[in-house]
Amino acid sequence: LNRRNSISCIVQICRVVYAASQMTRMQTTKLFAVEF
Repeated sequence: LNRRNSISCIVQICRVVYAASQMTRMQTTKLFAVEF
C-alpha cells in the first residue's frame, strides 16, 4: 500500500462511519419523538 491509497481508504472508512452515525442519530431521535 502506498500512502495515497491508505489515505483514500481512511477517508472512505470515515465517510461510512459518519453516515452510520447520522442514521443512528436519526433513528434515536425518532424513537425519542415517539416516546415523548
